[in-house]
Amino acid sequence: MGQEPRGIIKVDELIDEYREKMLENLMDALDQYAVILLDRLADLTPIGETGETAQAWEVFYTEREIFITNANEPVATFLSEGTIGHWIEPVLAKALHWVGPDGADWFSKGHIVTGITPRFIEWNALQDTADDLDTLIDAALDSAFEEAFERK
Repeated sequence: MGQEPRGIIKVDELIDEYREKMLENLMDALDQYAVILLDRLADLTPIGETGETAQAWEVFYTEREIFITNANEPVATFLSEGTIGHWIEPVLAKALHWVGPDGADWFSKGHIVTGITPRFIEWNALQDTADDLDTLIDAALDSAFEEAFERK
């Protein structure tokens, strides 16, 4: 006569537990990554008079995608994608006014401005933080595996 098994491993239950822990840990990792990514986006954004654009980045994500937006549009797009040189003129005033680097007041009834050099802010931020994301995901998966499959 054969021996009866002394213990049963319920593989389906372990796999379900792993999936559940994996998803939970991945979402926690994405929470951490969003903070890292937001910091990098702000670092790569030129600071103007107010710094508003650098602080207006937002990161949203699902289990499959990461979305980056900026509440200060279209300025964020201009800074990231650049612009070509173009003519500007006053719309609601008789002249444009700005303060030059020397502190002097400048006025214009219209003039050509140089374009903004593209900075590819979102792309560079994603590239700069790719290793951080890999590390967080690896840790999340390792932890989920250990939690689900450790012997009780």
